[in-house]
Amino acid sequence: MLDFKKMRQDTLGARRNWNNFIHSDKGDANKEPRVGIAGSFTVEPIVPYLGDELLKRGFSEPGIVVAPYNQVFQTCLDPFSAFGGDVDFIIILARIEDLFPSELIEYVNGENEALARALEKIGELARAVNVSRSKVKESIILSIPPYPDSLMTDLRNLRVSRLAATFHRRFTSEWVQVMGAIDGLYFFDFDSLERHFGAGQAHDTRKWYLYKQPYSEEFCYLIGQDLARILSATKGVGKKCIVVDCDNTLWGGIVGEDGIEGIELGSDFPGNAYLDFQKQLIELHRQGLLLAIVSKNNEADVWEIFDNHDAMLLKREHLAAWRINWEPKPKNIEEIAIELNLGLDSFVFVDDSDFEIDSVRQLLPEVTCIQVPEDISFLPEEFNSQYLFDRLTLTREDSSRTAMMREEKVRQSASQSMTQEDFLASLGLTVEIFLVENNHLNRVTQLTNKTNQFNLTTIRHSKAEIEEMANRSDCRIYAIRAKDRFGDYGLIGTTIVKIADSCWEIENLLLSCRILGRGVESALIAKIAEDAKKNGVEEIKAAFILTKKNKPAQSFLPDHGFRKEGEYQWYAAPDVLPKIPAHIKVK
Repeated sequence: MLDFKKMRQDTLGARRNWNNFIHSDKGDANKEPRVGIAGSFTVEPIVPYLGDELLKRGFSEPGIVVAPYNQVFQTCLDPFSAFGGDVDFIIILARIEDLFPSELIEYVNGENEALARALEKIGELARAVNVSRSKVKESIILSIPPYPDSLMTDLRNLRVSRLAATFHRRFTSEWVQVMGAIDGLYFFDFDSLERHFGAGQAHDTRKWYLYKQPYSEEFCYLIGQDLARILSATKGVGKKCIVVDCDNTLWGGIVGEDGIEGIELGSDFPGNAYLDFQKQLIELHRQGLLLAIVSKNNEADVWEIFDNHDAMLLKREHLAAWRINWEPKPKNIEEIAIELNLGLDSFVFVDDSDFEIDSVRQLLPEVTCIQVPEDISFLPEEFNSQYLFDRLTLTREDSSRTAMMREEKVRQSASQSMTQEDFLASLGLTVEIFLVENNHLNRVTQLTNKTNQFNLTTIRHSKAEIEEMANRSDCRIYAIRAKDRFGDYGLIGTTIVKIADSCWEIENLLLSCRILGRGVESALIAKIAEDAKKNGVEEIKAAFILTKKNKPAQSFLPDHGFRKEGEYQWYAAPDVLPKIPAHIKVK
């Protein structure tokens, strides 16, 4: 449920924050990422809300520029001129009534052929968008047009609304199909957002007549927020693990007191609200989020609910970790972070207790906390409204993440009774090293933007940038998959190599922390050295840039025969680099 009073306060705060930023020494429109906005209406009021949300999401120096009013076609054909230089992202906010007003009015007045003409013009615009796609560094974000707002398309007009709705449905269907074929384009569902907010609340007729700006400040605020979410999601940055309480969070009641028969969970209220929350968690698990529970309870009581309650949807196999004991919850969350090898800033904690929420906020400020509302019927909506788990793509590794974590626990258990050498030999480790193709781009982009610990330079790249480099003759992007007798690790590493006649330069090399210590990194560098030697390359150059999180990669280059020259640069001849470890079989 939208809280309009709070939203009005938030708009004031966002405008103040953005104004302070642009008047600071960082407030330069030429900073990165440089975002260009083109609209079929006046879009300037959206800028402070987009900018403020980008700052909140970790974009330290965003620059936002706006194209001339209602010049969408022209901007697509020549974005450099429209935005006064190159941009990383282009946002196109288009409305039917602005771009195709005559076709819309003619159709509403009974000329059926007008719709066909409008659909044909979608193809013309798509060709222009394709032109801009080749000229933008990262991605294009394009709106799905909302239901048209004009006197001729009044939603409550008994005749006109039916015709306008038919036009809108046919138009948006064709729009999504044609525009969706453009690689590197993401949709902003303008139509759904307006329905969510309410058309009557969204529109401001006076502003339209005064400034050609049709929307209220509160709706502009939501537009800015959702656009920032999409920009953030293109970088693959987000939460990774949801830690939930059990009593009065996964079910109603206290299992230690009420027993399996007394808890509230099922098709009747309030049990159905808890059930829907579990469905949300399971869907996020399917998308690659890790789930964990932290509960002050007797362990046997909790597992009895998981294993034997007929309505319980969440199962043990959905969980990557758990702590069911009487220890402080901040301590348990820290232990889970260590167990899963994740930073605390990637955690979300859900609990019904004021005390527990406050203790985690005080002791683990990096963790995002969500408190279960007093009226449990609002829990699914409250959880949904946080928008902490945005995903634009879903990789095979995402879907298998919890299973991979479980396999890793079995490996760790097996290693306890062996020497490291015997353990590695027992794994039956097989790796496949290959050059990246289009079907690998989503996963490689995800790794490039999410991997922090074993990452030589932490240089980040968008999907578009990786695709461009993969198709260049002077660049190779290697990827590596691995599996052993316990299971499949999936695609777990990548390296970007810039090619020259006498020297290859490793721009970055990174691996998922799940595979560290098993020699896979050595196999990857050995393969690069082997290919370099075949091509007559005399030297391989690499860099290491120390960050707060990548210390596990600090010794990689010297351990593999590289010599340091300068602050960051390391060099080695292909001949001196190690061979593929004996315990690894390379396909």
